[in-house]
Amino acid sequence: MEWYIGLLFLIVILAVTFFYFGRDQLYVSHKNLDGKTVLVTGAAKGKGFEIVLDLAKRNCRIIMTCADKKDGESARQRIVQRTGNTNVVYRELDLSLMSSVRAFATSFKITEKKLDILINNQELCTREKTMTKEGLDLIFAINYFGPYLLTTLLLGVTVTFVHSGLVQAELYRDVSWVYLFLQSIITGRYVKTTIEGATTILFCALDDSVQTGGYYMNCRLTDQTVWVPKCAYDEGLARKLWEISERLTASSDVIGQLRERLSKGT
Repeated sequence: MEWYIGLLFLIVILAVTFFYFGRDQLYVSHKNLDGKTVLVTGAAKGKGFEIVLDLAKRNCRIIMTCADKKDGESARQRIVQRTGNTNVVYRELDLSLMSSVRAFATSFKITEKKLDILINNQELCTREKTMTKEGLDLIFAINYFGPYLLTTLLLGVTVTFVHSGLVQAELYRDVSWVYLFLQSIITGRYVKTTIEGATTILFCALDDSVQTGGYYMNCRLTDQTVWVPKCAYDEGLARKLWEISERLTASSDVIGQLRERLSKGT
């Protein structure tokens, strides 16, 4: 019984330590984005909403996207009410479907004169194995293929990689709190609020010191080797991944392409 009480006491001490001493400094910037156009994916909830809320106060034009029209319009109305910026629009975009990404990009090029900042914020974490109707794994489609295709269709730009940490959001609704707590202990970081999760993303979007190709955590350029597997630096693998990504997103007939590749054993 004594060991149980001791373990419980240790857990409480660790939790308090992470909460009070592991908190990040929020990024403060008074930069005005008047005349700029910003696109934010997954913008209706969580840190995406906080990102749009902050940027809308800076007087830019914002295109906020998500797959659910009701959630998107509701979020847009709240943003306008809280910031007074009426130049905030919602556009439907389902990043899990490459056909939706292509349709969105085509429409964007017609309706918008330019794009100054693109924030690929939308992400998915679930234990369920689900395939899209185009034949892609749902998690891989939303977290990689969709953002990859959207970016290549719209830009050639300064690119940064952001590790926003574990954030309190619907993203982790299927993940055990025990896992999140243990992950916090292992990484030395606690589960962040949505505002804190948005901080480094806003830093990369606003700060002039940001370097292209940089990997940022807690508003700082970070040694990538600590957090990223060494294989990620293999130029040969990177080139192969890019080529495969180009092929698999080249059309909406992803299923046919996958079957052909499997039949050839490639």
